[in-house]
Amino acid sequence: MVLGALTEYNNLGGRVLTNLTRTRRVVFRHADGNLYRLAKNGGSKNPGYMFRPKNENRYGGQVIRTEDPLEVIEATLKEGMSVRCKPIPNGTVRFLPFAPGSLQEYEVGSEIAEALGIPETGSVEEGKVG
Repeated sequence: MVLGALTEYNNLGGRVLTNLTRTRRVVFRHADGNLYRLAKNGGSKNPGYMFRPKNENRYGGQVIRTEDPLEVIEATLKEGMSVRCKPIPNGTVRFLPFAPGSLQEYEVGSEIAEALGIPETGSVEEGKVG
């Protein structure tokens, strides 16, 4: 299903993420065209989602952990914090911000958009979300 959705995404100029959002609930598009999803840490020591405050040192800097994906999505889209994410369908997990030159577009499920009071789709070019 993911490969079919990626093919559809590429065939439509990279603007339709809906098929991926049905299974992932949040999808980001990077400036290089790659798609990303939230990466959940599966370890028992630090389970859950992670994000970094703005301008935090990427080596040894503060990392905020939470089990609530809404908190991560809000921190990323509204505050510009870097989120721990992974390319779709596979790849290296990285911390990336929602900013020009990095994660530039997003699509979230309707229930997430309603809970956070944001549009279901948006981009960096459209200005700050929320």
